[in-house]
Amino acid sequence: MQSNEVKALPNVCIVTKDISRLRDFYEAAVGIRANGDVVFAALKTPCADLVLFAQQRLQEIAPKLAGDAAACHWFWSSRFTT
Repeated sequence: MQSNEVKALPNVCIVTKDISRLRDFYEAAVGIRANGDVVFAALKTPCADLVLFAQQRLQEIAPKLAGDAAACHWFWSSRFTT
């Protein structure tokens, strides 16, 4: 079954080697300042949350999950759930 309806992506996690560079790019692109540091940064927009996570740190804390969205979701949930 095909639908013309666009699906929303409420949360997106990008694992990257260079958080500073990617954070600067997305801050300029969406016009919102990111919260976080060199390991983790998050941009909350009215439509979605964009999370940037350091590849090296992910490999350290969850080597079997490195590159897996589940690991990023775990980190996001454990640090920033309100």
